[in-house]
Amino acid sequence: MFFLDVLWWFVAARLSKRTLLRNLTALFMGVQITGFLLIICGRIEWVDLERWMPKFLTSMVFIWHFLGLGSLLVAAVFLLPVLLVFRMVRLARFKKNRMIPSENKTGGINRREFLGVAAATVPPLATVSLSSLALMQLNHFRVRCFELPVSGLPQDLEGLVIAHVSDIHVGRFTSGRVLREMVSRINGLRADLVLLTGDLINDSLSDLSEGIDLVHSMHARYGLCMIVISLKIRLSSNGGSGPQESLFYWMNRPCSPLGDARCNCSGCAGVADLQG
Repeated sequence: MFFLDVLWWFVAARLSKRTLLRNLTALFMGVQITGFLLIICGRIEWVDLERWMPKFLTSMVFIWHFLGLGSLLVAAVFLLPVLLVFRMVRLARFKKNRMIPSENKTGGINRREFLGVAAATVPPLATVSLSSLALMQLNHFRVRCFELPVSGLPQDLEGLVIAHVSDIHVGRFTSGRVLREMVSRINGLRADLVLLTGDLINDSLSDLSEGIDLVHSMHARYGLCMIVISLKIRLSSNGGSGPQESLFYWMNRPCSPLGDARCNCSGCAGVADLQG
């Protein structure tokens, strides 16, 4: 990704003939590369450097590197052959007609410069716009209701209401009021069973206590079962020495009418019981 950053910086600088646009491109790419290096170094050293970065900057870095660069790479793969053919045809026409392209002496911007400026400015502008939209969506979540007919379902389970909660990602981007509203909506469903299928926290175990408190605020008739999964959970800078490959948390509540078993898997292999 770092190589693609440098490559795009070079291409954008070549496309931008104006000094102002080149300076803006340099500022954008400098911010992107600096933010990207901070995130990578934090992940390698297990230090939560992202908390020192503005949310908007963090969002821009992720959107640029996971959406922007990929889209540009795909576009380049398809457009480069077309541009090369177009260039060869144009050179052949100039050679045949002994024509020399006239320079723009009016001081304005010609069509080629306009296309170059557009190609250099649209990706950064799209990144900034998408980052703004992403931050606007932080305080919103979606509730969808389905009726699922299941053939052969036992009579005791007819009409069972299950609240399936997914991808809360408690952490820097998801916290505070939106989490309280989420719990209120979940409890308002008056579900028989709440299933939280991860990810409860984003990538730092320092947010786990807030996540557990959140789960304790959810209520269901027959209990709650939860799986916390994060393949790259980052420990806080005050302790710990490496990632937790998987972390399961099962609330210890009765699960009838599903049976007399209790939702307690502390004896299962690879399962950490955090109840105590």
